[in-house]
Amino acid sequence: MARFDWKFHLSGFATEFEAANREMIEAFLAWSRSALPGSEKWSVVRPWKATYWKSFPKGVRLEYEVAPETVGRYSDPRALWDDAWRVCGHAEMQMFVPMKIRRTEPEVRSRRRVQFHSMGRRNRSQLLRALEHADSALQYAAAMRLVEMPDPSLTVILIDWFLKRRTRYALRVVSKIRDHRVLEALFEVFKTEDWNDRDTRFRRDLGVAIGAFGEEAVVKLAALLDSEFAATPIADLRALGETGSLDAGAIILGWLEMHQANIPTASRLLRWQS
Repeated sequence: MARFDWKFHLSGFATEFEAANREMIEAFLAWSRSALPGSEKWSVVRPWKATYWKSFPKGVRLEYEVAPETVGRYSDPRALWDDAWRVCGHAEMQMFVPMKIRRTEPEVRSRRRVQFHSMGRRNRSQLLRALEHADSALQYAAAMRLVEMPDPSLTVILIDWFLKRRTRYALRVVSKIRDHRVLEALFEVFKTEDWNDRDTRFRRDLGVAIGAFGEEAVVKLAALLDSEFAATPIADLRALGETGSLDAGAIILGWLEMHQANIPTASRLLRWQS
């Protein structure tokens, strides 16, 4: 907001609009087709008050008659930006920026996009320093670049980085490493999660990440079913299902037979498994 580009500001309503330049108003008219051809009257405004608190030495004003077929449509210039955002320029700004929010959002700050993409050109030392950057999106970009490097010593560093954060973006990074030490780290987090608390995307992704290790993860997950740790049966059995293992299927069915009396839990798992 502090760096707003006023050349894109369009003010007015229905039959009168003002902007810093003529091109901006013409862009709106070309999109809305709301002006009756031949009715346009252009004039210069001095000074131009873009808002009650922002003024410029000069602006442009357009007055026109509304075309009959567009009466009641396209009167708000903000609709232009809504439409343009969906159709133009949106794809190139859409990227995974793993902040604390739960969804991917367009990153509109060009400086931050440049920083994000420039991580691919940084050397090992620069990337390691970036793992402690205040911006978690830049941490993620650096870690993803480090994962691609053929350096076994980076595995321990990235595992430690993940364990300090226990976030979805850090999990996304270490999930790309097929190493028994990663599986051990994922289990450490799995065992200490409070599965009785509300479900989160991180927890769902954690189960998927463990399941991706296949048979290697089955024995560990099976041992947790009757352990003293806080992992609940549903979370454990879901992770077993993610392994795609026949042995995991037998373990799941065996657990269901032993817990038939627990109808809500068993039926919930059956719905998920089907």
